[in-house]
Amino acid sequence: MQDVGVCEDAITYVSVLKSSGNLGAINSIRQIHKEILLKGYDLDAYLVATLIVSYAKCCSLASAENIFEKCYEHSVILWNSMITGLGMNHEVHDAIGLFKAMKGKGLKPDAITFLCLFTACGRTSVLDIGQEFLNFMTKQYHYLQTSDHFSSIVDLLARSGFLNEAEKFLETLPCTGSDDTWTSLLSASRNYLQTGSGTRCFNQLFQMKPYCASGYVLLSNLFASEKLTRNGGCHPYTNYDEELKSVQSIF
Repeated sequence: MQDVGVCEDAITYVSVLKSSGNLGAINSIRQIHKEILLKGYDLDAYLVATLIVSYAKCCSLASAENIFEKCYEHSVILWNSMITGLGMNHEVHDAIGLFKAMKGKGLKPDAITFLCLFTACGRTSVLDIGQEFLNFMTKQYHYLQTSDHFSSIVDLLARSGFLNEAEKFLETLPCTGSDDTWTSLLSASRNYLQTGSGTRCFNQLFQMKPYCASGYVLLSNLFASEKLTRNGGCHPYTNYDEELKSVQSIF
C-alpha cells in the first residue's frame, strides 16, 4: 500500500492494530504507535481505544495505561477499552476500580461498559460481582440486554462452575443463544467433566451448525477425559468414538 503511494488513514491503522493484537505482535504495535503519533492520529478516540486493547492483548498493560493516562479527553470508549484491557489480563479488581473512577468523573457508562465488566468478571470467575453489575445495568440504567450480554453472563456462570444455572438461563432467553454461547458452555462442561451438560450443549450446537468441528472435538475430548478420570487416569480411552456416535443418534 505504501509502495504504490496510498496514504494510510485511521481506519487502516485500526485494522492493522487488531490483526497485530490478535497475533501478539508487540513490535508491530509499537511501530504503528509511533506512526500514529507522527501523523497526529492520536486524537482519534476509536483508534486510541484500539491501540490500548492491542497492547493489552500482548500483556503490555503498562503501555496501555500510559496511553490512557496521556489522553487529552477520556471519552466512554477509552474507559471501556482500558476496562477491557484490564479484564483480559485478569485484573478484575483494577477494572472495577476504573469503573468507579469513571463514574466519579461524572461519565455515564453505556451498555458496552457493562459488557466489558461481565467479560472481566468471567475471566476470573467472580460470579457475585458479575451479578451486581447485571442488576446495576438493568435496574439503575435500564439498559436492555443484548445477545452479547447474554453470552457473557452464560460464560461467567459456566466459568464459575454453575453449568446447570447457565443452561437454565439460556433456556429462559427469547432466543436459544448463539452457537458461540453453546460452544462456550460445552467447553466449560469439558473442563468440569459434565457429560450430561456437554451432551445437551452439543445437541443445541448440532442443530445450529451440524458441521461445526469444534463441537465434535470438545465433546469427544469431554468423553475421553471423563473416562480417564473414572479409570484413575491409568488407561487410555479408546472407545469415546462409540459414545460420540450414540450421542449423534439422539438427533
